[in-house]
Parts: sequence; C-alpha cells; structure tokens
Amino acid sequence: AGTCGGRRPGGGQTLRRAFPILMRGAICFVAGILIFPLSFSLARDSSPASPLPEDTTPSTAPGTGGEIPVTARAAIEEGNDAFSRGDFDTARGSYEIARKIVPKNTLVLVNLGLTEFKRGRPDEAERLLFEALQNDLRLARAWQTLGLVYLDSGLYEKAMASFAQAVLHDPRNPRARNYLGVACGQLGWHDAAESEFRKAIELDARYADAHYNLAYFYLQRPRPAVELARRHYQRSLEFGAERDLLIEQKLRSAPASPEESPTAPR
Repeated sequence: AGTCGGRRPGGGQTLRRAFPILMRGAICFVAGILIFPLSFSLARDSSPASPLPEDTTPSTAPGTGGEIPVTARAAIEEGNDAFSRGDFDTARGSYEIARKIVPKNTLVLVNLGLTEFKRGRPDEAERLLFEALQNDLRLARAWQTLGLVYLDSGLYEKAMASFAQAVLHDPRNPRARNYLGVACGQLGWHDAAESEFRKAIELDARYADAHYNLAYFYLQRPRPAVELARRHYQRSLEFGAERDLLIEQKLRSAPASPEESPTAPR
C-alpha cells in the first residue's frame, strides 16, 4: 500500500522518505490481527469517540537530547501551565524558549508539535514531530501525536501507520491502541478495529472511549451484537462518556444476532 495524500511542506526529509516503508510495515503489523477486510466506512457525524482532553496533554517525561537545564525546565513548566489553560499561543512561546536552550530535546519538540496541532497548524506539527523522531525513532509519544494530526486531517492510512508505530514501541498504552482502532475502522478494517478496542480495555478497564467505540462497532456488524454493544455502551457512561442518542436508538431497534451469547469475547 502507498501513502495517503500528497506531499506536505516542511522538514524531516529523511523520515519522510522512510515513511512509506514504515507504513507498509505497520500495515503488515495490523494485518496480523485482521481476519478479513470488510467494506466499511464511518460517517463524519457518527464516528467513534474523539480523544479525551487528558489524552492530548503535554509530556512531562525528560525526553532525549541532553540534560534539561533549570531555565529550560522552568520554560517547559510555564508552557504546560499555559497549555492546560488553553492558551496555546503562550504555551508555544514558552516551549520555543526551552527549545533555544535544548534544541534537540524530544520532550520540547513533541510538546511544540502538540501545541501547533492545537493551534490548527498540522503541517508545522508534523514537521516538529518528524524532527523529534529523527532524534529518537522509538519515541511512542511522538508517533501517537503524529497519528492524531493525521487522523484529524483525514489521512487515515498515515494515522494507522503512526499509531501502529506507537503501539510497537509502547504496547501497553491503551490510548495508542484505541486510536489505532479508530484509524483501522476509518479504513474499513472492522475486525482489526474491534481487536484494538478490546486490547485497550484489557489495559484500562475504565477507558470510556474504548468502551464507546467497541459498542459502536458491535452495532455496525452485519448482524449487530446488540447485547455486547449495550454492555460496553453502559460501561462507557459509567466511566464518564456522554450519552449518544443515536447509539441508544440503535440499541432499541437493532435485532440481536442469533449467534450472540453471554460468553462472547469482550
């Protein structure tokens, strides 16, 4: 499979040239859990749950690229505080101050990339995240954030490849598993999506978005798994998800699959 979308401006040329290879590897990685591809697409107004706010907070891990001096740490903390208030312009300014002190630190680059994403500048976010990955190709947080940028831009193949890399380098991260499931679903890989949502729930049984997404996909089956969908939808509400009137209507009207049993996989 090739990349999705055309050329995008910015830096990170080495990683850009390698990205089609990484994506082919990610497709093979996901295909290993795929039973068979189904023709499946999601409407924009009824897509799986978006990432919760706490899933897109700045990183506080030390990162790589040299020790962080006290002045840079102070700038990073100021940036994190501004980000938490939704003041992304101030956050960007603080992270840029830190970047001048430690220009190759991956923590700073990832937080800057995330901030540019929140400022509505996906190309700049992509460039910064590629720069972070050039310093550390195994940086799961950078891959996950890059996947969010692509997912938001509708570049689902690139999003899937990025989330697959995040899962490869951090396999016990339930958020990366959930996002990989969303990207697979957008590509029509229904079975792979369900598998990733189940893995996310195994890693975090209280992950509301993963429960919601799994309920959504159970209802999209040719023979809807209504009771399983109902169970996971109720759990999503218990753990903080908002009610979805469309799903509730489908739960009331969808016929149960005759093969469905209380012991079906969860």
